[in-house]
Amino acid sequence: MPGRDKKRPGIQGRRNRGGRFLSGLCKEREDLGTPVFSKSLFSNGLREFGDQCRIFSVHTQGKPVSAVWTLIYKDEVVPYYGGSIREYNRLAVNNFMYWMLIKYGCENGYKVYDFGRSKKGTGSFDFKKRWGMVMSDLPYQYFMVRKQSLPDTSPLNPKFSLGIRLWQKLPMPVANTFGPFIAKHLI
Repeated sequence: MPGRDKKRPGIQGRRNRGGRFLSGLCKEREDLGTPVFSKSLFSNGLREFGDQCRIFSVHTQGKPVSAVWTLIYKDEVVPYYGGSIREYNRLAVNNFMYWMLIKYGCENGYKVYDFGRSKKGTGSFDFKKRWGMVMSDLPYQYFMVRKQSLPDTSPLNPKFSLGIRLWQKLPMPVANTFGPFIAKHLI
């Protein structure tokens, strides 16, 4: 299982209620070519969900380099939105972060760790598979208004490749300004 080593020199995990969580995700989303959600989504989520919402982060030299916005529901731990700054991936900060989150769930009596959805053939799917996830199909429902065929919403769809490449080249302030507007239409 990735992340089985409990101690990593110079890396520390934290459970917190806010802070600089979003800045690292903005950089990570830019690297992936994906718009980031608005800060208000996370601040409102923290306020509305209260103790059912947690942020777990990994820091090195006092800098947050990986974080996950996590929801707690009944006996489940659900890491909803997370990522890391690419330069720190060599330190396996995501492995450490998810190990820390699973450990938190075990220590606090949660029975289910829901890794969320990922499409087969993506890096996210492969990452989760290495943790021994149990796969289950997630049905989607579409309301067809004008089209006769289902849309291909996979990020692997070639029609998205130009947009992804362009987004990766945008200056971060521009991406962070327009990203929330675009991201809210992607949910």
